[in-house]
Amino acid sequence: MSYVKEPLIIINQFPLKNYNITGDILLRDIEEIYLWKPSDTLSAVYGSLAKYGLINIKMEKKRWRKIKKEIR
Repeated sequence: MSYVKEPLIIINQFPLKNYNITGDILLRDIEEIYLWKPSDTLSAVYGSLAKYGLINIKMEKKRWRKIKKEIR
């Protein structure tokens, strides 16, 4: 059995865990994206959720509201 090591995904300061974003987010909706390597500092801020790295995405607010409603 193999385990997939996935980074923590944060969209507009909202952390998502175990969520596949590839089908819901279009490239034209993304304003900024930051990729963080795993580090002790990152783990100190986000805990064990970010032990495999972090993807921080800033999106248009209008599109993000629609996605956020679907998640909840």
